[in-house]
Amino acid sequence: MTIKLVPFSKLPREEKPREKMTLYGVNSLNDVELLSIILNTGYKGMSVKELASHLLSEFGSKGLMQFDNLEEIRAETQLPPVKSCQILAIAEYFRRLHRQDDMQIKSSEDLYNYIKDNFKKRDFETLYIVCVDNQRRVLYSGIIAQGKTNQLHISLAAIFHYPIKLNAMNFYLVHNHPHGRAIPSPQDTEFTLTIREESQKHGLSFDDHLIIDSDGFFSFSLEGIL
Repeated sequence: MTIKLVPFSKLPREEKPREKMTLYGVNSLNDVELLSIILNTGYKGMSVKELASHLLSEFGSKGLMQFDNLEEIRAETQLPPVKSCQILAIAEYFRRLHRQDDMQIKSSEDLYNYIKDNFKKRDFETLYIVCVDNQRRVLYSGIIAQGKTNQLHISLAAIFHYPIKLNAMNFYLVHNHPHGRAIPSPQDTEFTLTIREESQKHGLSFDDHLIIDSDGFFSFSLEGIL
């Protein structure tokens, strides 16, 4: 195997994330550019942006946060030790931030207020999961699926990954209707009931599923469906 590191200095000026951040602020950077700054160099003939794009395509922004040991991340990503350590350090940092989050989710309204800002300006359906401990404090929240304007696809394994991994007995799901009202479709209801049934098999409590639109939310729990 031939390893070729490509530093930022080799990128065209207009593609350099650090310069873009300096000129326009950190909010101007997309996920690929943010990860590029963290990784600093490319790998195996890929530029740093190509490497970042590849990792996000394979694992997603939140998927990279699943790793909790060096052997696992190296086996899954095929990255060298230095880059594996970089990603692992980021993952652990954000896990600690989540563990230190004092936010408690005690109601559907709490959940809505906690998560609603994450859906601003999203023109496609996005599914979030929020895991809480036995004191209702947030252990983890993040995107687990993104789809088209009116649909998304996800596996049961992806839904239950974080509750099982974090030993979170209680969790919530939230998704948006970006171009419609927060009214559940028959598929939304069927999906919700399936997740409730599967949760019981795992000994987990699926506490609510919210649908969010620009004006408010629909709660399967408040409507007596969960």
